Amino acid sequence: MRKIRFSRQWKILNGILFFIIPISLFAQKKETYSLHGKITGLKENEKVTMQLVVGTDFKFENRDSGYVKNGEFSIIGSVPEGPRTYWINFDKHPSQCVILFIDNGENIFINCLKDIGTIHHSYLQHFMTIDGSPSNYAMNCLVPILTQYRQARGAIHRYLDKIQDSLGFNPTIIDPVLTLKNTLKGNLYHSFFENIEPDYIKAVPVLAEEALIDATDRAWYWKNVYDSLDDYQKNTYSGRRLKEKVALCIGQPFPCFTLPTPEGQLLELKKVVTENKLTIVQFWSSNSYQVDKYQEELLLIFKKYKSKGINIIGVSSDTVLNKWKAGILRNDIPWSQVSDLKGANGIVAKIYHEYGDSKMPNTTNVIIDENGKILAWDISGWELQWFLWKRFDANIPKAVVNK
Repeated sequence: MRKIRFSRQWKILNGILFFIIPISLFAQKKETYSLHGKITGLKENEKVTMQLVVGTDFKFENRDSGYVKNGEFSIIGSVPEGPRTYWINFDKHPSQCVILFIDNGENIFINCLKDIGTIHHSYLQHFMTIDGSPSNYAMNCLVPILTQYRQARGAIHRYLDKIQDSLGFNPTIIDPVLTLKNTLKGNLYHSFFENIEPDYIKAVPVLAEEALIDATDRAWYWKNVYDSLDDYQKNTYSGRRLKEKVALCIGQPFPCFTLPTPEGQLLELKKVVTENKLTIVQFWSSNSYQVDKYQEELLLIFKKYKSKGINIIGVSSDTVLNKWKAGILRNDIPWSQVSDLKGANGIVAKIYHEYGDSKMPNTTNVIIDENGKILAWDISGWELQWFLWKRFDANIPKAVVNK
């Protein structure tokens, strides 16, 4: 009886193992990727390193590596919170690399028949075949769309510069051009991101994050793009970064603050916002980018539109009280000013992501309506004048507007 009982137990155990082992192996595979490369021109024992791109300012983290043997190399590694972008570097070809967008669970094969020593280009992925990575395929399909959009937007900006040089601010000419720019933004969403094909979905979070590097592109529809992602995509590295940026897109509530003035009195943004039709929040510091030029522009706007319901609040990223006060006095700024004097560790950097570089922090204007909703981000120059003209002057005779 014992022998029979053992035999039955063994069969049951075998049956359980039959299901558990494949599941376990599958789970392990899902946590790793494999890369096999055959690139003509690599040296024997040349080190091949997978560098993970961290953030959007070209910071890298060495992750996985291998060595060339008989003209080939193999690497097995893990993509943290993938999919992610990697640069493959070669220690004996330091000026060249391969850029890949990969995820765990992918078995990638790259093949380059042309000797890379004869390729006079830094990025080699355009000269080889890359198979086995649906993520990389999706990215390669989507990037040209974003590139075309940026080229079209650049052409509009160059045209506006020509108008400025010859005609100055002429609303009747500028209006259709800037309207076209906004239409272009909408077309990017409606023609592609609104109904993204399943094969391309993996690349959407990182591509959207890339698009939002330019704060002027914080269009309303990026919230829709984020909401269309599934839970897995939202919890990827790029998905989480996209969530932070989407919170500051047009149509979203501007995160309020209560901060001290130079005199030490607390000022509550919400109170100022509800008392005005529009509020311009300017992020700046005493040494920020072209700060004098931007503040001179706001001085003219403040004088022209204060009586129509516009107010301005400056939020400084300075760290020294006397420097902050001197910056205010330098341009004789009449509107309210606040700061936590924490610089890169303060609210400007941590909440609004508008600190920039410590040597020359950002100078950024944000427009908020009376309900606290974001209407425009990083707006200045002609676009700022045009925005206010549309709001307050478009239906007023030209002769009155120009007074």
